[in-house]
Amino acid sequence: FRAEATERAEHRPPQPRFEAHTLGIIAINHLSHAFHDRVALAQWYERVFGMERFHSSPGGDGLAFTTEVLETPTRQMRWEVLEPQGEGSFVQRFLDRRGPGMHHVTFEIGDWERALQACDYHGIPIFGDREGETDGAVWREAFINPRYTGGMLVQFFWQERPGVWI
Repeated sequence: FRAEATERAEHRPPQPRFEAHTLGIIAINHLSHAFHDRVALAQWYERVFGMERFHSSPGGDGLAFTTEVLETPTRQMRWEVLEPQGEGSFVQRFLDRRGPGMHHVTFEIGDWERALQACDYHGIPIFGDREGETDGAVWREAFINPRYTGGMLVQFFWQERPGVWI
């Protein structure tokens, strides 16, 4: 038993070492692709890349977008397809200006306050910050405008327990 436990411990991924004044990213959660037909593009990703459907958001009145979320075959990363919904959808504005393509990258962080302090330290305002609860566990998310990141919208989130934020 001891030899097996020691062997397993040696194969654990290294714990991240965070430099001062960084967000404390622990993983890339997903990339998000804006497209006019989420189901068709998700099916393409399934056929060509072997991705598997993880989550499909229901449509509804007043929503700015719907999503199809897929996972890579290795379960190392998720891929989200955003489809605009309704009048004035920010996803539709994105598509009108830039056409189909990468909309944002989402990072999971290990400590919400640390991330906020890092943004403040570097003079980076956040927007769209919100908090929710899933199955009794809290999660938080926020965005950084592309003008502060070299052109890519960045979303970051923290979750009290793995798997409560989708």
